[in-house]
Amino acid sequence: ELLAFAKEHLAGFKVPRSIDFQAELPRHPTGKLYKRLLRDRYWEGHETKIA
Repeated sequence: ELLAFAKEHLAGFKVPRSIDFQAELPRHPTGKLYKRLLRDRYWEGHETKIA
C-alpha cells in the first residue's frame, strides 16, 4: 500500500525498493538513533556497501 502510494506520487528514482517495519529502533542512552546498527542489519550478507 505504501509503495503503491509512493509510485503514484514520487519520481521513479525516489521510490524505495522495500519498506521494513521494526517494533523498536535501537537508541543511544541520550535518545539518538543508532544509525550504524540499522545500516549494518540492512547490508548484512551483501558484498557492496554505501560509504
